[in-house]
Amino acid sequence: MKRIESSSNKKSPHQSLRSLFLHDIHIDHIAEELVVCQADERTANALHIMDTHDFDCLGVEENGKVIGYIEKHDLSDGICRDKMKSFITTEVVSDSTSLLKTLYLFKETKRIFVLEENRISKLVTHADLQKAPVQLFLFGLVSLTEMYLLQWIKKYLPYEEWKPYLNKSRLREAYRLFNERKKVNEEIQLIDCLQLCDKRDIVLSLKDMYTILPFPSKNKMRDYFRRIESLRNDLAHAQDFIGKFTKEEIIDLVLQTEKVLRILEEELLGG
Repeated sequence: MKRIESSSNKKSPHQSLRSLFLHDIHIDHIAEELVVCQADERTANALHIMDTHDFDCLGVEENGKVIGYIEKHDLSDGICRDKMKSFITTEVVSDSTSLLKTLYLFKETKRIFVLEENRISKLVTHADLQKAPVQLFLFGLVSLTEMYLLQWIKKYLPYEEWKPYLNKSRLREAYRLFNERKKVNEEIQLIDCLQLCDKRDIVLSLKDMYTILPFPSKNKMRDYFRRIESLRNDLAHAQDFIGKFTKEEIIDLVLQTEKVLRILEEELLGG
């Protein structure tokens, strides 16, 4: 007899996404090979490599082992060994470290060195957060937020009771999109044609909604949704969001979004 899994043990969409980036996608998916110089090499040679490839950092190698690193802004004439910095614990992780943990580690450091079979061989910097695996995770979080907000609106404002919370232009846009989709026989409702900004405005209009979600005020909640929408637009149009958001802002946004999703899950999914 086939066993049917209990719904109480089933992972929510958020839990499934988190599990993927916690267990199956690792730092190795975004890391770059660490370019090295020799410990007894002149700093002028190291600077030439950095200028040629637009690097800020090089590993320092001696007898086939990477023993430290140098940073461009520290270099003056001399020997690389004399300008070398030692690795510290918070900067070095194994190549099996999850992408999610990697993201949080960036709150404490500006670069992460990757240990592969007892050798530091790779490097991850702020720029690597622009890569596809990170974008996939961020887009997944934003998409889940949109999905849960829609479910929330359907639950608490059924039968199109949400309409008065939108201004006329946004409502007209929803109807326009609805009519276009109906032409191709899509099985949709008007509420399915709302954009993220519409869902945001509806939720912001609900009395004391900010007290349910993890925000100290309505202004803070509005600012959160503004940033989420900006990030979503950059991701959807393949734009450089790293140029708009600092790594600290990205990490804080992820932490906030995970809190929002957990609260919405508890209310909507009973999990």
